[in-house]
Amino acid sequence: MRGLYPARLSRAWATLFLVGLAFLCGCARPTTPAPASSTTRMPSAGTGAYRVGRTVATCAIWSPADRPADPLARQILFVVWADVPDAQSGSGIDGKHAIYSAFFQPPGGGRVGWEAEMPHGADVSLTINETKYDLAAGKLFLLNIRAGQTQVRQLERDVSQFRLDTGYFQKLAREDEDIARFVAAAEEDK
Repeated sequence: MRGLYPARLSRAWATLFLVGLAFLCGCARPTTPAPASSTTRMPSAGTGAYRVGRTVATCAIWSPADRPADPLARQILFVVWADVPDAQSGSGIDGKHAIYSAFFQPPGGGRVGWEAEMPHGADVSLTINETKYDLAAGKLFLLNIRAGQTQVRQLERDVSQFRLDTGYFQKLAREDEDIARFVAAAEEDK
């Protein structure tokens, strides 16, 4: 005999304990079908960040409810490209709104950020450093923040045709005149 109890008695107590624990946690409760509304597919919201040299391009991404996981259904809503190498971004959906945000840290300290909100079925509202921008005037934003004061340049580009990969953003930095100058200036301003 090992210990105070025989092995069979210890196993019986352990089994009884686990069954009781499963019952208390709800694992043994009968399941009921979920209401129809909870099985409705939700759209998905996301952000992306693509580093190109000493710059970073951040994107707000939307996928419709009927194809939330389909990469071909993803739509880029706008792009905010900053002349610093790093960004932190995030997004979420509360059932009524998609909410996006990102921020950058300039070399001298502080914080520069953008926030966007898209009510279900409505247009996106974008705010960069507490200034609202109309996306009808352009969906690509170049942020010069290295100099200590934030300067925003809004450009008309069809960002819905942009691809979500670093190689594509590197290609844009070579082929788009405005972006190429922006990235080159960030490289010179080390």
